[in-house]
Amino acid sequence: MATHSEWKKLTQTKIETVRRLLGTEEWVLAAEYMGYTLECALKATCCKALSVPTYPPIKGNPEMRLFQTHDFDNLLIFSGLSDVLGSNSMTWGIFTPHYLGNWPQSIRYDVNSDKKYTETTVKQLYDVLYQREDSILKTIFRNSRW
Repeated sequence: MATHSEWKKLTQTKIETVRRLLGTEEWVLAAEYMGYTLECALKATCCKALSVPTYPPIKGNPEMRLFQTHDFDNLLIFSGLSDVLGSNSMTWGIFTPHYLGNWPQSIRYDVNSDKKYTETTVKQLYDVLYQREDSILKTIFRNSRW
């Protein structure tokens, strides 16, 4: 479990890692770390939205396992950002389909990940995650709930 400030720091660290990976043309790793970047940002926002000191909120409680997720749609709901992201965001619609299901393992262990996460695809993902003015992270950062 990490605190709100730790999730925010992890978000910034992951962005820096993605930039380094892009610079070395490590496309699949950059794609994977972009997923972690968004996950950390959403979990930081969840802490604030749910008024909890850490996320997931309660460790060991079986009813709370729902909160232990990599699923962006669930995290979007928990974060309270559905009004500014989700169906209201073209960037969300471009980015998140690349991260469905158990995306960390599906990227990491898929022998064809290099065919899915090409230079063009990964640069587009980075653009909608962070570069554009209407990017997912800039929308989260501008939002007073972050």
